[in-house]
Amino acid sequence: MHRLSFLLCLVVLCCLLLATCARAQKAQHPLDALDTREYWTVYDVITASGHLGDDAHFESILLHEPTKSLVLAWKPGDAAPREADVVLVRKERVIEARVDLRAQKLESWKEVPGARGPVFDSEITGFTETILADDRVKKALAKRGIKDTNIVQCEAVPLGFLAFPEQKDRHIGMADCMIAHHSYHTWSRYIGGLTVEVDFASKKVLEVFDEEVVPIPPPSDYEEAPEVARPGTKPGVISQLLGPSFQIVYGEVSWQNWYFRFRLDSRVGPIVSLVRIDDHGRRRSVLYEGNVSEFFVPYMDATRNWSTRVFLDAGAFYPGGILKSLRQGLDCPASAA
Repeated sequence: MHRLSFLLCLVVLCCLLLATCARAQKAQHPLDALDTREYWTVYDVITASGHLGDDAHFESILLHEPTKSLVLAWKPGDAAPREADVVLVRKERVIEARVDLRAQKLESWKEVPGARGPVFDSEITGFTETILADDRVKKALAKRGIKDTNIVQCEAVPLGFLAFPEQKDRHIGMADCMIAHHSYHTWSRYIGGLTVEVDFASKKVLEVFDEEVVPIPPPSDYEEAPEVARPGTKPGVISQLLGPSFQIVYGEVSWQNWYFRFRLDSRVGPIVSLVRIDDHGRRRSVLYEGNVSEFFVPYMDATRNWSTRVFLDAGAFYPGGILKSLRQGLDCPASAA
């Protein structure tokens, strides 16, 4: 019995040592991206706080960066503070929260008057039934020979700037309708001359603009078009027979005499940080942190539903939007890491 107890204690001790070693090996850098466990910690902490409610939803969860001095003083093995900045929306009211991930504690919760959160795909595509139920829209579709509304899909996008007086205190969008039947990409069969003004908060149709009748393009399956190289072209092959010239060790990339870290952020995309260069044996700092600030798309067309489109792609559409997995051999070389 004593021998069995000793063996059990030894097994438990080994498990604890292995767990401690694993934690030490996976010590997080202060600028590492949030991981799956930390996202769930945010959800659990805010749910347990009693603030959430059934009518609130998460707009974004982003890493709250520690101070620059703390980051520069950090060494492998040091415990780094881990906090998340959270944006939630409840009935068009924006709420900012901060969660201490290590202590699993809600640090702050405040409503931000006059603020507006980013746009969700569900908001963009959630107007179809409301729009198609409007008698003015039905009449406009019938004028274009469209009687079966089951093949029609409508999408509303927010206006890019204060173009109309009614926008001042309201979340206004302009909606297009498309033929979704026999079309992989619905925007390829846009119903021109029909624009619908909507209110994102009340989920109501405000105005219907039925203007010129524009011919609807025929069905086209662009995604199934054969990939045929131009005559006379030869295949290009990227290969690294001896392996890559770069290394990634605990999240730090090294290449030639350059060193840097990176993370993926759901708002701005890739963030490069702590960029240094080996300058005659001394690692000299070149850039603390950098990212592409914004992707700005003004359409500049004079017509009603295009002149209002001034997309801030990262700042307005980032929840689940701009980060996509790259496919080897298609989006990037097969040798990519």
